[in-house]
Amino acid sequence: MLALALLCMAPERVSALENRQIVSIFTENQTALKGQQFTVSVQMEVEEPLAAFNFFLYYDSSLLKLVSAEKGTIYPASSAPQILINEQSDRVTVAWYYNGRVPKPEEMIAGSGSCLDLTFEALEDLDDQTLLRLRNISCSNFDLQRYQPYLYYGDILVGDVNRDGRIGTLQDACLAHWIYREMPATKEQTLAADISGKNQITRDTVERFVNYVNQKETYLY
Repeated sequence: MLALALLCMAPERVSALENRQIVSIFTENQTALKGQQFTVSVQMEVEEPLAAFNFFLYYDSSLLKLVSAEKGTIYPASSAPQILINEQSDRVTVAWYYNGRVPKPEEMIAGSGSCLDLTFEALEDLDDQTLLRLRNISCSNFDLQRYQPYLYYGDILVGDVNRDGRIGTLQDACLAHWIYREMPATKEQTLAADISGKNQITRDTVERFVNYVNQKETYLY
């Protein structure tokens, strides 16, 4: 970690790999009473047509019982996503691909809408809680160009630990390092640092931040 300590003493610089938010993904915090059923939607805003995307979604089975997982409204009428439920792993996998041989924007994903609608039963009282974690998100266009998605849990932008509206900056890497070393941090900072979606900040988390800042990684998550 000495390299990171020296890095944190260097002047501020922003990763040159940051781009505009072509793909943004949102989930909202939830409040519910024990035994109540409620629906959580994973929302997307897409500025340019996507030809493929996929992600793993994890939930806490000590707090939630999954009742159903259904496709959302963002898909073109000509196709539907693959949705796979693995209750043993508390995981829902979502994958969608455009099968055309030539690009037809009207048959790709663009605009805004939900990509997944989940119905849960609350096993405990929930008070404005972040219930879901997304991992291994991949988004690409027809030319196989991948985009860095921007993931929001409520108003928290994942990867933006210092809350300045940018992801994966030098300051974000330093704060993630401090959280890993169990120094005081807010709940919001810890959630923003959770780029792996594993509900913990590990050495691997810090190293990925550092590699992204140093342009050794193209995607932060």
